[in-house]
Amino acid sequence: MMPRILKIVITVIIFVILLFVIVWPFSPAGIQSRNLRTAETLIPTVESLLELDDRFAELKVGRYTGGGGGMQIIGWVKDQDVEDDLKEVISAMDIPVHVEYRLRYKSASPDETTESGTSATSD
Repeated sequence: MMPRILKIVITVIIFVILLFVIVWPFSPAGIQSRNLRTAETLIPTVESLLELDDRFAELKVGRYTGGGGGMQIIGWVKDQDVEDDLKEVISAMDIPVHVEYRLRYKSASPDETTESGTSATSD
């Protein structure tokens, strides 16, 4: 026969484990973790696709922990037209996680740069 306190401790431990297993996938941390894993598996595919176009040669693709987790594309593009083309290519891939863009424009002069700001696509 188990002492009463041991039964209570075991019951609480089982309750906490079940609560964690049930709640974790829907918590912000669980969602972010899942989105980061998804982004991690898609990064090589996105990189391969971007390598096919010389206009995207100065871009890097990585994981992004903001916005619930997702993918980040950072680097230099020539102008707004190239940025729009990049976003069109990425949008056509139908990536199931948030995509954050951190792009800068190159100008004709190597000393001048223009930041395009931060823009993102929705999930």
